[in-house]
This record gives sequence, structure tokens and C-alpha cells, in this order.
Amino acid sequence: MTSNVWETTIECAGRTVAVDLWFNDAPPDAAAQDRVARFTADADEFDRAARRAIREDPVLGEYLEHHVDDLGEEPSDEETFLRRLHLVRIGLYPGEPDRCACFDYTTGRDVTDCLVAVRFDARGAVTGLAMES
Repeated sequence: MTSNVWETTIECAGRTVAVDLWFNDAPPDAAAQDRVARFTADADEFDRAARRAIREDPVLGEYLEHHVDDLGEEPSDEETFLRRLHLVRIGLYPGEPDRCACFDYTTGRDVTDCLVAVRFDARGAVTGLAMES
């Protein structure tokens, strides 16, 4: 099985965000495309949902602890740090209903290669968070 990817960009929260659509062998059918299209069409809504999930998950504290030295200053609280995170990528996986979309956040690529990744299922519910590099 061969993996293929389509790449583009969208605007979300005043920033350019990379979008990649991953599929195996043949391009996804219309139903699969519809399943993932809403993640870019409603990117601002999913960005808010992802940020709520980050705020409530211990991964934010781990990311903060891991990057205090890299940032050169300690943010006064997690809310301040959360505002510094920005969406840089939306990965779409129409063939994976439990991990249909992944929103990747960073404080800055010039600061770190670590991301906070928020995964959504095909229904649009958050299914997990992770700190990744």
C-alpha cells in the first residue's frame, strides 16, 4: 500500500496553516472527502475545541515545563502560555475514523520542534493529545 498526500494552506486565526490530506492508493471517495472537509471549513471552531482540550489536559503542563528554558522566560501562567501556542498544521486522514484529523500547535518553530498534537475523530470529538517532535 502506498501513502499519498495532497498539500495546501488555509488561513486560521490570522495565520497561514499547512493542510495535508493523507490517503492510501486511490484518492478518497466523496464521502471520505466530506468527512474531513469540515475540519478546514470550520477550522476556527475546531481550533477553539482543540484549545479547550489543551487547557484541560496535562500535556500543556508538560509542554510548558519542557520549554521554559527555550522560551527565555517563564510565562506567568498556563493561559499566557496557551495564547502563545498557534496552529501550524492540520493533518487529515479520511481512512482513519478514530484519528480523522490532527491539529498541530507550537510556540514557534524557531524555538522548538515539539508540537502539541490534538486528534479528532470523524464525528469531530477530541480523541487525544500528545507532545510530539
